Amino acid sequence: MKEQDIDSAIAAIMESLRQQKKGQGTFRNYETSFNTFKLYILENCIEQVNEKTCLDYIHLKTGNHYESFECVTANRKVDYRMRPLLLLLRYLEDGEFHDNVRRIKPSFICPPQFSLEYEAFCEELAYGGYSKATIESNTQKVQLLLKFLAAQGVVALSNVTIQYVENYLKTQEDKAVKYIGTFLYVFRKFFAFH
Repeated sequence: MKEQDIDSAIAAIMESLRQQKKGQGTFRNYETSFNTFKLYILENCIEQVNEKTCLDYIHLKTGNHYESFECVTANRKVDYRMRPLLLLLRYLEDGEFHDNVRRIKPSFICPPQFSLEYEAFCEELAYGGYSKATIESNTQKVQLLLKFLAAQGVVALSNVTIQYVENYLKTQEDKAVKYIGTFLYVFRKFFAFH
């Protein structure tokens, strides 16, 4: 990854933000974020800018470790750091400006038929000494499954068969095998808990 590639990507992103007439505060925030990240790359002699590089930088700046940019965070400061880097990654991938990255997701409302088990699972994670990022990652995966099960008309976790889980995983077929593996690991943990 050449320095001019990153510079031209950043310049293109900043121009897109300018064309969208973003406020001066927003514009300055992006400019500062990109400049700080470029300094990090130079100081650490980083040649390849990818998701891992960006997440290592996020960890350095916030103290929070995340497995991917698809995680849900409840921390605006983390999102403030993540959004410019995700814009940069997307631009480096396909040369396009993606304004819809890192939209804040609405709070999860657990389907009532699963609320006792979900709350117990969350408490177990909290008492288990897991990092905040791991807890967020695990609960997000369970949330996705519970929404899916509710949409399928499942009225209790005791009614869930392996077929339901397989059907849910089919909705994730475009994801990497390792990513699917993390779903299976979390689901096993969730169902073993009941």
